[in-house]
Amino acid sequence: MSPARPEPSRNRIAATWAVVLAALLAGLAVLPGVELDRRRAEADSAEAHVAALDAAVDAAVAAATTSDPITAAISADIGTSEIKVKFSTAVDKAAAEKTANYNVFGGTLYGSDAVAYDEGTRTATITLQNDKVAAGTTVTLLGGKVTGVGTDLRKVATTDYEVPPAVIDRQRPRLSVIAPEGGHEFAVRITEANPADGEVVVPVEITLRGEKLAADTATLPYDGDAAKGVIVCLFGLVETDATDCEDDRETDDLAPLAAGDRIIVAAGAVKDESGNETRTTSAAVGPNSKTVRLQVATVTAPAARNLAGPDEPARPSVATWTSVGRVDREAQSHVAIAAKPDGAYPGAVGNGWWIQWNDLGAAADADDTADVSVLVIKPRRTIVVSFDDAATPSDAVDALNDDDVFSADFTASFVNREVDGTVDDISDSKTVLPALGLAGAREKLGDGESQVVLTLRYGSILDNFDHDAFRTHGSNENQTEGGWSTAAFTTSTDAPRWVASPSSEEKVLLTNEIKITLNGRNITEFPTPGDSVFLPDGVATDYAGTDSDAEVNPPRRLRPA
Repeated sequence: MSPARPEPSRNRIAATWAVVLAALLAGLAVLPGVELDRRRAEADSAEAHVAALDAAVDAAVAAATTSDPITAAISADIGTSEIKVKFSTAVDKAAAEKTANYNVFGGTLYGSDAVAYDEGTRTATITLQNDKVAAGTTVTLLGGKVTGVGTDLRKVATTDYEVPPAVIDRQRPRLSVIAPEGGHEFAVRITEANPADGEVVVPVEITLRGEKLAADTATLPYDGDAAKGVIVCLFGLVETDATDCEDDRETDDLAPLAAGDRIIVAAGAVKDESGNETRTTSAAVGPNSKTVRLQVATVTAPAARNLAGPDEPARPSVATWTSVGRVDREAQSHVAIAAKPDGAYPGAVGNGWWIQWNDLGAAADADDTADVSVLVIKPRRTIVVSFDDAATPSDAVDALNDDDVFSADFTASFVNREVDGTVDDISDSKTVLPALGLAGAREKLGDGESQVVLTLRYGSILDNFDHDAFRTHGSNENQTEGGWSTAAFTTSTDAPRWVASPSSEEKVLLTNEIKITLNGRNITEFPTPGDSVFLPDGVATDYAGTDSDAEVNPPRRLRPA
């Protein structure tokens, strides 16, 4: 049994309580050995508090300012009446179109001059009424006059531009001769990008086998355009106004082309816009290959389809959505949303995006203030717009365009519905978003079109390529053997999705490259590098009458163009 622990004396107990009381009176709640730890903890807490305050101040400053200024880039072409001013982000339309904000030729714009701002391209176009841009023309956007949109109060700084002198073109235009062995025709192509108006190659400027061709030798424009060159028909035309060369030789016709025959085009046959002339061009007819072999197949990356005509400015296709037509009501104001052609979702890529409209509910409706919020959820490809019962289409447009994430790749606009071909210019205040039946709506953007160019390069000059056989074969074989399917692409005149080059399948080819432009609204249908191309027997024929053989042309993987 252990001995009993002695009880502490009354003096010892009193001494201990005296130490504790002294510590309490000194402001210490713990024994002296713990004091250092407590003070360290207090110091760490103070530092953390200061750091939190600094972070809050930094966040407030960042919310009120931005390090990225709005900039402008000015461009103009000599001899035109237009000057382009492109802004790095959306700017206030009224300010961008104010003529007093620009100087040209060292002075203000005249009253007859005009400025138009395109919100989709963020570009202001200055149109000079009675003047042309010349080398040395100065253009100035006055600083501090143009700001961002809505609450974006950043101002564009002064931007100066001087039109540089025209580059003198001293390079001669070039010609190329395409002449297949056994051919009843050959082509002289003009590779100059800017031939002078009316410049064409005429037969008397061509020598074949040492003899000049007669002035009445039958010719056709190359690819339907004489500015691209000429096709010489050795046996004449199928008919007087035909677009094909005759391939049956008459007794008095020129003989078919033979290997080694030399074709010479005289110097000066073609001039360019700068007055430069072609040199003498000479080429010999080469022998045909024993087989018609596909050497390489390439495909371009998808790009937005250009919807503009031949002589019109580029108009890239974009995905769009509009509230017009959603409800059967009298003329209303509406919202329109479109992907930006220079954003991340041009063409058919934008068709995968959704617009979701949510009602904020009764709590938000309690006041008369219009409430609209925007949230872009990229992983779900969704634009969420939430609104109360006081919000109008223009409120939604402003909120959308003020959102940095949305405005980087999309644009919104306020529109009026057309009735019987006439736009009803009614007040936006008469229409609220709930009246358009938008609450709870989730709809896709659509109608964006993309295109790729498929190029098949053969080792022989082709007389024929059977597009129908390629399409039919591709829609069956490619689906079952792991390649891309041609089934989605047709030649419908309403929506041409398979555009052959040359444009007419009956047209003379005289090329070793078959280019096929594929247009579509489903980005997943397009061929991509790594996909295979399957070619049936006889799809391509050279001028010796040799057809391509599927055994010689096994499935070929597409390369990036």
